[in-house]
Amino acid sequence: MRHMKYTTKITTQTLPVFLATCLLVASAVLPVRASLLLYEGFDYEAPIVGKEGGSGFNAAWAQHASPATINLKAGLDYTDANTDALVATGGSVGITSVASGGISRTFDAITAAADTTTTYWLSFVGNTAWSANGSGNNFFASLMLRSGTTDILSVGAFGSSPNWRVRANNSNYSSATGVPTSSTQAFVVVRIDVNTATAGNDAVYLWINPALGTEPSIGAATGSITGTNLWNSFSLDSLRISVNENAPAGATKSISLDELRLGTSYADVAVTAVPEVASTAVFLGGILFVVVILLQGRRSRST
Repeated sequence: MRHMKYTTKITTQTLPVFLATCLLVASAVLPVRASLLLYEGFDYEAPIVGKEGGSGFNAAWAQHASPATINLKAGLDYTDANTDALVATGGSVGITSVASGGISRTFDAITAAADTTTTYWLSFVGNTAWSANGSGNNFFASLMLRSGTTDILSVGAFGSSPNWRVRANNSNYSSATGVPTSSTQAFVVVRIDVNTATAGNDAVYLWINPALGTEPSIGAATGSITGTNLWNSFSLDSLRISVNENAPAGATKSISLDELRLGTSYADVAVTAVPEVASTAVFLGGILFVVVILLQGRRSRST
C-alpha cells in the first residue's frame, strides 16, 4: 500500500517569503507617508540654545533677541476623539517675554517648483499665555516659517484676538471668529497650498484638534486664507518661535510648543503610535507564511 506524506521545512529560501508577506500585510494597514521635511521633539536638557536635535535642520537653535526667557519643559501630547495618540518624545519649549524675543533655526531651502501646485503640511502641539492687545497685529506669540528675514507664514495669536490664526506675508490673516482660544493647549495643523503659476491663487487652511487617522477636509477647516495670490515663488529656509511687542513693553506674552513637523502629506505630520496594528500585521503575516510553507511542502513517498 502506498502512502503519501507531506513534510515542511523552513529554510533560507522560505524565510524571505515570510518577510515579504509581513511587509505586504503591514503596507496594507499602516499609514502611507510622503516626505517628512522637518521634525523637532525638543528632546533636550537645558539650555536649548546650541542644541542640534530633531531632523531636517542644518544648524543649532539660536536665540533671537535677548529679553525673552526660554525654558525647556515637560512634553506636550495629544489624543484625539478616537483615542488615537500623536507620537511624542522629549520635552517642549516655552518662550516668555514682556518685550520681544525667541529662538530660531535654519535648514536647507525647501522650495516649491515653478509653475506647479505644491502642498505642505505643518503641525505642532502648543498654547499661548495671552492678553489681547489692541496695539496692532505685530503684538503676537507665534511660530513663523521664514525665507531669509521675510516671514512667509505664521501660526499663533495676533493683536486684539487670543484665538488661533494663520498669517501669510505679515498681512493676510485667517478669521478669528469661532476659533478656539490659543490659551488652551491644542494640536494645530496647517495645510499650505502653493500655486507658483503667475497670478495663481494660493490657499492656507487651519485645523484645531483634528482626528489623526484621516486627512481633515477643507470644509471642516477652522480658519483659512483663500482666493488670493500670496506667493509667486515659495521658499523656506528657517523658522522662529517667538513673542513680539509692537507697543510699549509691559504685557507678558508666552508660547509653548512641541512636536513640530513639516511634511508633504497629512500622515507626515499626524503620526500615530500603532503597536496594535503592527502586531496584527505580523500575526497575519505569520499565518500566511505557514499557509505558504504548507503549499510548498516537500512531497515524499513511503510504502
